[in-house]
Amino acid sequence: MKEARGMVISAKMMKAVVVRIERLVQDPIYKKYVTKRTKVKARDEMGCHEGDVVAIMPTRPLSKDIRWRVIRVLGRKALPEAEIDTAAGKQVRADAGVAVTPATPARPPATGGEGGQAS
Repeated sequence: MKEARGMVISAKMMKAVVVRIERLVQDPIYKKYVTKRTKVKARDEMGCHEGDVVAIMPTRPLSKDIRWRVIRVLGRKALPEAEIDTAAGKQVRADAGVAVTPATPARPPATGGEGGQAS
């Protein structure tokens, strides 16, 4: 059987993933290589995540759209995890590279003085 490899672009379904297969095809007139992309749904029993590179093979129709199945994971994308920068006391999100300051408590209400409300 033929085997294809592609990247998981959606893993939101329970036991299926959407895989994008890319291939190079030469233009018949201009002789330039063009990337062609195909999206297929594949049965996933290995627990793939978005960004994983997988090998898939055709199978019997499993549902209306699913005609492929994942046979092995070739490369995994690192899952984003929150990292704590203890020196600065900030939480850094690895997926966006953005420093997030912890929530600060609200300022206590002003007591008396100028601009306060009269009771």
